[in-house]
Amino acid sequence: MIPYPRNQKRGVKGILRVDRLFKSHGPREHRRAYRKRVAVERFFSQLKNLAGLTQHNLRGLAKITFHVQLCIITMLFTAEAALNTNRPSKARSIRYFAN
Repeated sequence: MIPYPRNQKRGVKGILRVDRLFKSHGPREHRRAYRKRVAVERFFSQLKNLAGLTQHNLRGLAKITFHVQLCIITMLFTAEAALNTNRPSKARSIRYFAN
């Protein structure tokens, strides 16, 4: 959910706008989706850093897709292990469980 620039589509209802103070204006469902955007961006940033997607030597969409799927599964197992060991603060740390 990416808002239109402030100076475009002025006066049109049903679209999302964000003002200079980053307050969102528009339909309620669009504002809710825009608020969740930060969590999605944070997840993809973490995935790129932990999974080595910034520098990889894989060729082909199928190999990269398989690599990303394995990384996501690993992240989910890490979060589950952190919750099962009563350490929810370690849910994002793959290195904590590497020992």
